[in-house]
Amino acid sequence: MTLWPILLTFLSASVSSFAPLFLKRGTMAWRIPLLALGVALYAIGVGLFVLALRGGELSALYPLLAVTYVLVTSWSALFLGERIDARRMAATALIVAGVVLVGLS
Repeated sequence: MTLWPILLTFLSASVSSFAPLFLKRGTMAWRIPLLALGVALYAIGVGLFVLALRGGELSALYPLLAVTYVLVTSWSALFLGERIDARRMAATALIVAGVVLVGLS
């Protein structure tokens, strides 16, 4: 497999990771433009992943999307002021370890 499907998958995960932030902000006061932006970011993420699938194996690329969990957790703390406890950090570390293992296979 070439590098571009992997890069597109990580770009897909990065774009998609911002969607829940806008959905959360949009639901706090029912702001339709923020909700729409969240949905649009998810759609863009899916489009990027579809392109990645053209050049890579599903079984190798799909687990890489798990990096979205790490990013959303980070963005939640950074942009929403959410507190990330030790258990959540440990769970996130396990996800990272799994992504690394898939990347090495």
